[in-house]
Amino acid sequence: HCPGTGLRVVSIAWRIRAWGDEAVERGFIAMGIVAVSNDEVVVHDRPTPEELRRRIGAAHPETKPRGIAIFTRYWKNFLDDMQVADVVAVPLSGRRVAIGVVLGDARWQGDLPSWARNNRPVEWVCADLPRDRLPEDLLKTVNSMGTICRFNAEAAANRLLKLAMSE
Repeated sequence: HCPGTGLRVVSIAWRIRAWGDEAVERGFIAMGIVAVSNDEVVVHDRPTPEELRRRIGAAHPETKPRGIAIFTRYWKNFLDDMQVADVVAVPLSGRRVAIGVVLGDARWQGDLPSWARNNRPVEWVCADLPRDRLPEDLLKTVNSMGTICRFNAEAAANRLLKLAMSE
């Protein structure tokens, strides 16, 4: 809430995948993070979109321009569009989902496993919510393809938090 105004601060909700890897899923929860990709991009130098495209193309020379554009958009979402206090939902194996709140900016931590080096700190509100508790419009985004995407459902962030806190 905004003190003195009675207005509630509205955040954005994001779905971010742990690449269907149970070890990465457990790592996200245990380390209190969400992360993207490997070391093709190091987030601390804040590359421009053009530099992102160049680095991704160099790291994945077999990838067609459309694929490079998709990967660049994922990075832009993670580096620039995702903000502190946004809500994140991570699909987990076993038809579960973890829901948390972003605590900080994107960072690079070279001492972590390669899948975790480019990360954002997260406070997990619920790390084990059954997906069947989600309404259809939220479930559709949780189950969608791709590494990272924004929820378009109305009041998604608040609704996800409410579900997570009811667990």
